[in-house]
Amino acid sequence: EIFQKIYMYLPFPYAMNAMRECVGGMYEDAYFQDLRALSYFVLLSLFIGLLMYLPFKKMNAMIDHSKEKSGLMM
Repeated sequence: EIFQKIYMYLPFPYAMNAMRECVGGMYEDAYFQDLRALSYFVLLSLFIGLLMYLPFKKMNAMIDHSKEKSGLMM
């Protein structure tokens, strides 16, 4: 039940519908509506990624330093 409620807030149904439009033929502007919905997910992901870049930059540097020091990973 919980997955049915959050299903439309995930990019999967829009990607599947867009693929279905390509394979089965286009119906009015459904393909472009799905692409528009997917573009919102891309923009949201890009915004979150850029927002989280600076706070996690130091932690990534510490992890890289730790990996180099251990000699296990290059």
